[in-house]
Amino acid sequence: MKKPSFLLVALVLLLSLTACGPAQGQNNAAPAPEASSPSQPDNSVPAEGGEHSESDSRDSKILIAYFSATNNTENIADHLYEILDAGLYEIVPEQPYTSDDLNYNDSSSRSSLEMNDPDARPAISGSVDSMEQYDVIFLGYPIWWGEAPRIVSTFLESYDLSGKTIVPFCTSASSPMGSSATMLQELTEDATWLEGQRFSGGASAGEVQSWVDTAIAWAEATGIVAPVSGNAFAPKSSATRAQVAAALMSYDRSREAASSPNTLPAEGKDDFALIPGGTFQMGSPAGEPERSSDEIQHSVTVSGFYMSKTEVSQREYQAVMGINPSETKGDGLPVTNITWYDAIQYCNKLSEAKGLTPCYTISGTTVTWNKAANGYRLPTEAEWEYAARAGSSTPFSFGDYVQNRDANCYNAYGYNNDASGNWVNGPDSYLRKTVAVNQYPANPFGLYNMHGNAAEWVWDWYGGYSAQAVTNPTGPEGGNAKVVRGGGWNDHPKHIRSAYRGAQPADVPLYSIGVRPVRNAESSTGQVRSSYSAKARPNSGKTLIVYFSQTGNTEGLANLIHEISGADIFRLERAVPYASSSNGPVLYGEALNELRAEAVPELREYPDIDQYDTILLGYCNWWSSIPASVRTLLTREDFSGKTIVPFCSMGGGRFGQTISAIAKLAPDSVIKEGLEVTYSSYDRTEIQTWLDNLAK
Repeated sequence: MKKPSFLLVALVLLLSLTACGPAQGQNNAAPAPEASSPSQPDNSVPAEGGEHSESDSRDSKILIAYFSATNNTENIADHLYEILDAGLYEIVPEQPYTSDDLNYNDSSSRSSLEMNDPDARPAISGSVDSMEQYDVIFLGYPIWWGEAPRIVSTFLESYDLSGKTIVPFCTSASSPMGSSATMLQELTEDATWLEGQRFSGGASAGEVQSWVDTAIAWAEATGIVAPVSGNAFAPKSSATRAQVAAALMSYDRSREAASSPNTLPAEGKDDFALIPGGTFQMGSPAGEPERSSDEIQHSVTVSGFYMSKTEVSQREYQAVMGINPSETKGDGLPVTNITWYDAIQYCNKLSEAKGLTPCYTISGTTVTWNKAANGYRLPTEAEWEYAARAGSSTPFSFGDYVQNRDANCYNAYGYNNDASGNWVNGPDSYLRKTVAVNQYPANPFGLYNMHGNAAEWVWDWYGGYSAQAVTNPTGPEGGNAKVVRGGGWNDHPKHIRSAYRGAQPADVPLYSIGVRPVRNAESSTGQVRSSYSAKARPNSGKTLIVYFSQTGNTEGLANLIHEISGADIFRLERAVPYASSSNGPVLYGEALNELRAEAVPELREYPDIDQYDTILLGYCNWWSSIPASVRTLLTREDFSGKTIVPFCSMGGGRFGQTISAIAKLAPDSVIKEGLEVTYSSYDRTEIQTWLDNLAK
């Protein structure tokens, strides 16, 4: 069903979202067209005029005009057309582009020559009748060589656009809108340009709808608009078009917060960013590469809040808590190696130090959150993802791929690449440590390192998503693992995506997990309770060592643990062995395909775990996760009440996301601190100390 729409909705749409736009810096993309740029002729474009003509205007003052070469931009335009009450016009070249014309690998192709000539103006077939009737123009195009195709310049120079508002949107595989809109803006006089949105070529109607919904919700919150009915909004009756546009363009996000009892103290304003409330699509679309099945996409609305621009530094943590548990030390590095309960305590103590009301009451492993308190707290999982996305719908807030300049993670093998085992991103693609909390570029909300460096504790216990739309969700009341978001320095790109959900036992610290506090920006009420619900149920007192080993490293470690502890031991073996028993592309490929499919291959036999209280679970760290055979064991057997202690052999990625995988598949187990070794570098004393600590 179409939404009634007014001029304001169009004005608000792109301004209120901060994915990308003419205000941003230069595009750093390589000088080649994006995936949305054509490699085949666009057969949907008729020879004379566009498929959608401007006569299909529905008596609206909004026009959606777009150029599309491979249907990607047309896809977004059509979604907007279905949502907004607007006219639709396709910019069609008088001389259609052929596949040879669009061959960006050929420097003499027509598109290459045009993009190398700033003055090129390809002729357009047809025109917009009565352009003067439109107040707002949504202008869509693919990104070619970091810019808009020259035919878009032809379109802009063909009309007098004085007094109109232009809202750009673009499609690309990874590059941001960058300076493309800024360059187009120079071609128009006396037109108002608003910030734009970049979409991937296959963006769904839901993503575009979420974009619209977020803008409408924000517009209402600003007080610039008033509800008409349902989801329709219009300028307040006393506001003229010019006043509304000016108010939106100059709107100060801190205005609403300044009148709130939760206003940040003056000394904290520069360290926190105001994240305006809104609605977004949480989770990942079905087609997102390397997504996990627990990322069910659904609509979520969150209220406004303040978020620390950076992860808490070791200097900040030391000042409040008096200790610094981080493995890699440095005042400006993020504090890590803290439990969820440590993060809760930090928030309370920071609140007290600032003269604010602490948010949490702590009783053993039960924490009660007073939502009305004005102190510091952990973000909810929904708040975290909303802030990380910052209006984007791509896997990362900066696009569809991770360059070394984007984030600190284990980027050696790249995102969604093959299983060759080659370091495709060069020697700087894995730093093996944390870096300064503000070292990488901030996202459009002004938040640093939301992807990588140190993963971040959030409020929620890990649990399944509902597909229903929700408002300010806080997750289950109990569980054995808290959600951690953003991924760390030792995680693969898959695990630093905006939608990825890590899980870590609440009482087990890790060298790659830190904290980023938030505060309310809007008044709230009520309480939320969090209880550690997993309980070990001792029965036999017996321990079993269960392990999977493909190349012998984990087997050597398991045998040494068996020798020292005297515990029973069981080796997991696949019913159908891998094609290769040695490291290389064949084995890597099989393992990677199983990981992406979340496969559960049959095993030759299974251990009788019912007679054991403690399971020492061994495996090799493959692609920052557990091998499929271990997934099979955890899926098939009931580990409720069992204590699981992980140990792994690895080549540099440490535990990666293996503990997270175990916690997700054995939700009613108690998981203890594990042991990791590099390949076959076993240290008997270290193993003995680890076992002794487990016995305490």
